[in-house]
Amino acid sequence: MGDPSKLIVIALMALIAIASCIEQTLLHLYFYFKYLILVDTYKNFIKWKFQFNTNFFFPSATIFQELEKFLNASNKNGAILFSLGSNMKSSNIQPATIQILYKVLSSLEQNVIWKWEDLAKTPGNASNIFYQKWLPQDDILPHPNLKLFITHAGKGGMVEATYHGVPMVAIPIFADQPLNAAKIVSSGYGTQVDIMNLKEDDFKAAILEVLNNPVYRYNVRKFAKLYRDRPLSARESVVYWVEYVLRHHGAAHMQSPLVRMNFIQSSGLDVLFAYFAILYALWRLAKLALAHLCELIRKVRGIFKSKREKSKKQ
Repeated sequence: MGDPSKLIVIALMALIAIASCIEQTLLHLYFYFKYLILVDTYKNFIKWKFQFNTNFFFPSATIFQELEKFLNASNKNGAILFSLGSNMKSSNIQPATIQILYKVLSSLEQNVIWKWEDLAKTPGNASNIFYQKWLPQDDILPHPNLKLFITHAGKGGMVEATYHGVPMVAIPIFADQPLNAAKIVSSGYGTQVDIMNLKEDDFKAAILEVLNNPVYRYNVRKFAKLYRDRPLSARESVVYWVEYVLRHHGAAHMQSPLVRMNFIQSSGLDVLFAYFAILYALWRLAKLALAHLCELIRKVRGIFKSKREKSKKQ
């Protein structure tokens, strides 16, 4: 039946190979389904972007005039922009937390622009707070009177603030926001507070720390200078690459190989089939090796048993 040690080695090698193939298969499946989820999410995002309300994305000139007037009137003590993004609605925040936010913001010397959806039901009517359900954030941040951005630390707002050199107080809520907030703090661009355990004193202290300590503005403006130092502006880059693709008739050399793959290849079904075929072959090999090993063990036990019986008779 063969050398027992060789059969054991073959069985172990087969089991190790099966484990390795299972690991690779699971990894492949993980990235495959992650790719499908990302593609589906991206399609839904594009669909949402093109099915927009023009009044939402393009506010009336009156809003711009009111904001400009409010910001220009903030030349003495400056202004603060407060927005928790488009996903986090004010109605989803605990009333007690809203009151803490309002109490602190209304007590500041600075004027505050607060993104608030329900203008008929605001937290209060403090003279230094301007409520608006939609804000042209990228137009407000570069205003010279803006001193601070209180943000949920979404990637878009974080990029805009760093680009315009505005220090931040981060109030992360979910998804990538805690990591972004940690990056803001570690880079010296601002401070962070926890909305789930928000205290009035902590929130005010975080705001005053960023407003009164010039190191935050220095750090973020230093990065903004590096960020802006590029050979082409974003608009010029878009124009260049569009013209580049036109000049080279679609720039086939830059296209992803995915464009020329069929469904089986692009979905990785051929790779999955190969993995499963290898797994099946290894499983059969391990089963055969174990079967021979068990047979060998039975024979050895039979030999020892017969020897013991002979010795007893003698």
